[in-house]
Amino acid sequence: MNDRIRLIPTEERMERGNMIRAPIYDRARDVYARAYSVGMREFYDATNAGLNLAAKFDVWAHEYKGELIVKWQGREYDVARAYKNGEKVELGCTLRSERGNYGLD
Repeated sequence: MNDRIRLIPTEERMERGNMIRAPIYDRARDVYARAYSVGMREFYDATNAGLNLAAKFDVWAHEYKGELIVKWQGREYDVARAYKNGEKVELGCTLRSERGNYGLD
């Protein structure tokens, strides 16, 4: 794993009468990861499920604490899926919109 990504935790809070999931940038931390593109089959399966997967990252399981935002190469991604596979966790991510994607589903 030779890429560095920033894992950004979030918190739930009320904003203008709505519950939102907001990033906590001052608690972000950098970890080593393996970044790779989404395969064609996985991309189409995700699209059929309403997701637009843009990137995948492998991180060590002991370093992943459930963060829901990843920053890599100047772009922020939402973690759509975290899958533990042995000593690693695979993060399937969607690109965050310019205005942010803080709403709770």
